[in-house]
Formats: sequence, C-alpha cells, structure tokens
Amino acid sequence: MQFLKVYTIFGTSKQCAIGPTAISSALMVDFILRPANWPADPQFHGTSSPYLATLLGFTMGTILTMLGLLQLGFLVNFISPSVVSGFIQAAAFTIPLGQLKKIFGLKVEATTFARKIYEILIGIFDGDTNWYDFLIGSISILLLITLKMIKTKSQNYDFLRDSKVVWFFWPVLL
Repeated sequence: MQFLKVYTIFGTSKQCAIGPTAISSALMVDFILRPANWPADPQFHGTSSPYLATLLGFTMGTILTMLGLLQLGFLVNFISPSVVSGFIQAAAFTIPLGQLKKIFGLKVEATTFARKIYEILIGIFDGDTNWYDFLIGSISILLLITLKMIKTKSQNYDFLRDSKVVWFFWPVLL
C-alpha cells in the first residue's frame, strides 16, 4: 500500500495514468449491477456486487495479459475510427451529465438522457439544490482551471513545470 503512495508522487506522468478512466467506469457500472432476480447476499446490501467487480477486473486482466503475450495489439486497427469516435462522443455527453446531478446535490432516478436533463432542471428550479455541494464543486472546478492556467504560464520556470512534488501538494496549500 505504501508503494502506491510513493508511485503517485514520483511515478506518474502524462503518458501513464493509474486508476479507472471515466469511460471504463461507465461501462463497468452496467456490468456490476446485480440483477433483481438474484438472491439477496447477506454479506452485502446494495444494488451492485463487489464480487462482480472483482470478477470483471480479473477477467479483463487475464484477457489483456493474453493479448499482450500473443502480441495481438494490431487487432485494434480493425475497429472503425467512426465507431471509436462515436463511443468517445457518447461518453462526452453521458459522463458530464452524470456529474451534473452531483454538483447540484440532486437525486435523479431517470435512466434516459433526456429525462435526466429534465429532472436536473426541475430540481434546480424547484430549489432542491444542495448549495454546499454546489459551492464545493464550483470551487473545485475553479481550482482546476486556475492550476491549468498556472501550469501554462509556468513554462518558463523549470522548477514549477517539472516538479511533481509542487504539483502534488499545490492543491493542499490552497
């Protein structure tokens, strides 16, 4: 566990990201939802199952390891660019929409895209917004934009540009 903390500070780069991405997380959510006709698990209460998440992670790790050992990466070239582009464009809509309800602190039960937007707007205009969530979310977004601007302007200062420790602890100092 300590290795992960050391790796986070000294080992990350813009080419190597650790942790799940938003797209893979969005796909995983559909897999780990426990079907309604499954028997209840006395060890876990909820709508999803951590056992299914573990199974998915192990299965995908095994498949990717086998693809790597057999050097089958060229198969990705057979996926149409329009399919990849459509997948990324769909994620560009659904991921921010999923975060929008959280930034306003709203509980949205809708499953379709248009219905989610409708329920979010109704929640905002009805006054159901949790202003503490909105304040923390807005400050976080402004902090990220500010850090990006500082990074852009710090290209002349090698210490600020290259120091991972500075960029890791900068949000803590603010």
